[in-house]
Formats: sequence, structure tokens, C-alpha cells
Amino acid sequence: MRLPIDHADITTKLATHNKKGNYTSEQEIYLLLKEDVQMYETEYDTEFKNIVEDFKDIFEKLVTAPILGFPDWNEELVLTTDASVIGIGAVLSQVVQGEERVIEYASHSTNKAEQNYSKSHLEALAVVWSVKKFKYYLWGRKFRIKTDHKSLLQIFNGTELTGRIARWAMILWCYDYEIEHLPGRLNPADMLSRNIPVKNNEDNIVLDVCSMDINEYVDVLQYLSTMQYPKGAEAKDREKIRNRARQYYLKDGKLFKKVKKVFKEVLHERNFKEIISNIHNEGHEGIENTWRRVTEKYTGKNLYNDVFEIVKSCLICQFHKDGRTKNNELYPILTSKPFQIFGIDAIGPIASISKNENSDRGSSFVSDSTTNVFEWLGLKHRPTTSNRPQSNGQVERLNRTLVNI
Repeated sequence: MRLPIDHADITTKLATHNKKGNYTSEQEIYLLLKEDVQMYETEYDTEFKNIVEDFKDIFEKLVTAPILGFPDWNEELVLTTDASVIGIGAVLSQVVQGEERVIEYASHSTNKAEQNYSKSHLEALAVVWSVKKFKYYLWGRKFRIKTDHKSLLQIFNGTELTGRIARWAMILWCYDYEIEHLPGRLNPADMLSRNIPVKNNEDNIVLDVCSMDINEYVDVLQYLSTMQYPKGAEAKDREKIRNRARQYYLKDGKLFKKVKKVFKEVLHERNFKEIISNIHNEGHEGIENTWRRVTEKYTGKNLYNDVFEIVKSCLICQFHKDGRTKNNELYPILTSKPFQIFGIDAIGPIASISKNENSDRGSSFVSDSTTNVFEWLGLKHRPTTSNRPQSNGQVERLNRTLVNI
């Protein structure tokens, strides 16, 4: 592992390690990014040598990706929080079939004002910030909050709350939750609260080809990046790899494939969720429109299924989508001979007379005077069911056509 030699090198390595700014890196390494810290290309000072081990830990994390899962709405959600002077962290998870499944991580660096908070207020801030961060998961359902600060068990339940605690209590009042104590040594959010997030700068991110580790493209990636074949590959296998590699090329660590004379970026298990979610979140369009926009620039295996799952699981779309459903088809009333049944409706001062009269329950049809006229003429009047004019649908549809002419 080569040590970084300048600020850009540090930023590149940290950006490779972080994901959307939610996963944070060591505080000492982050401090090296400040402009007043001197870097040496040939000789490292004592302080810089002390953080070599931190970089080794980062590279270990690069090859050990955490497994995140989708929430199971039939199981209880658990929000674990922690805070320190330099930052706060949270882990949203749930226990499914006796096994804890992490849904999402989050962390936030404290500003100068928050760094002056007392320990209890910092821990309370971690709870409030985390609840607001994951509000789309937690709103409207009961969940547990785990913290290693025991005073939080009662801090929001006081009878005479003041200041920021009162404001925070009002925010949490809208949620259904229980707070329980968790020993600090068992708190997974402890690491996140002691790290500083580095903002993601897309211009500086260089994706190491070796870290992609994609079974579908591993042979092509190896050939394009090193011009070498897998060990033990026979002549036929090498020819297949060469022929397949002609459809691909690497640029800035990204893999592109030629599709109908156009090169499109290949989406794989490491990047498809982020890219598809970003495209969908621009307008929260439906599956087909999102699929069309994704395929304009990207390609990949089972891409339509990935778009389908991400759009269907979008919480914002679920909150705001149109709730209308398609009604069942209407069927005409069968008759045994022509002119046995007549349907009528009124759109003006026009009346109609027949043997049987079907109409809606407009006042012009069910009034006493109209009933007397029907009896005098010997007509059988059959009004539709209340609030269901579809029973006389053919006439209603004809009237709508006439009105639109």
C-alpha cells in the first residue's frame, strides 16, 4: 500500500472509502486536509507516520463492504445513536429471524456551537438528528431508540422542559418510540460519531478497477486494466476474453460497453442503486419513464428489474402517488326483444316516454309530479341505485358526448 503524498491523494483515498458522505474517515486523517498542514513527497514527519495504521484500516474496509437490507415493515425498527464532541452517528436496523439487519448508516460532524453542548445535550441531539434523518422510515410506526447515555431515558419526559430540550421534545412528540439503554461497548454507532465526514467530490473520485470485484466482468476488467489473462486460461478462453473486451473500455475507473454503436456506462452491484435512485429522485417518475432515462446512458444485467425494485420501494412515491384504481368493466343489461327497456337522462327541458323508464335519481325523475305522470301514462319507472349512475351508463355516456360537442 502506497502512502499518500499530497492533499489530493488523501482526498482520493478517502473518497474511495466513503459512500455519499455518510461513511466517515478517521479524524486525524481528515485534519491533514486543512490548508495549513504541510505535506512532504519524500519524507514523512512523525505525526504523519502515526496515521499509517489508520490508512491500513481504511483499505481493509474497502474490500469488506457492509451488507445493507431493505426494511421489513412487519418487524420493529431499531435506531441506535451515539455522540461525541466532533460528531454524531446513527445506525437504523431491525432484527429479522433472530439476525440483526442494517438498513442504513448516517453520521454528522458537529459545528462550533454544538461542540460546546454538554454530554447529555449532545446525546439528545444525536437522537433528534437521527430521527429527522430517518423520518420516512420512522413516521407512523413504533420503533426503539438505543443509546449508551442513561439520562436520555428520562430527559424528554420532564414536566418543566426549557430551551433546546423543550424544542427537541416537541419534535419527538410526533413519533411513537421507546428509549432503552445500550452499553457503550455494544453500540455500533460509536465509531460513526467519532469520525468526520468528507464531502463527496465527483471530480476527484477515482474508482480502483481491482475494487470492483464483479464476477460478471472480472476477466474483462483484468484484461483491460493489465492486458493479462486469468491464470491457467487456455487459447480458446483468451480469444473469448479478447473478443468480449472489444465491446468495453475503461475511463476514469468506470467500465463502458458499446450498445448499438453508443458506449454506455455499465451498472453493477456496487453502483446501480445509487445511480438509479439519483435518476428517479430527479422527478419521481414511474417505472417506464425511469427505465427509459436510465438506459439512455447506462446498461447492465437485469437492469429493468433493478429499476422496478427501486421505484416500487421509493417512500416518497408511496406517500404521494395517486390512489385511484381501475374500476371493473360495466356490462349492458340483457333484453329478450328490441325496445323492451329504454334508458333516459335529462340535459335540458326534453322529456321522453316509453314502456319502461330507467333514470338516475335526479329530482326531475323522482319528484311527486313526475311519479304521478308516470302512473298516468302507465309507465314503469326504475331509478338507479343511489350514487351509482353507472347503472344507466349508456345514457350518461351519450350525454357526456353531447355536452362536449
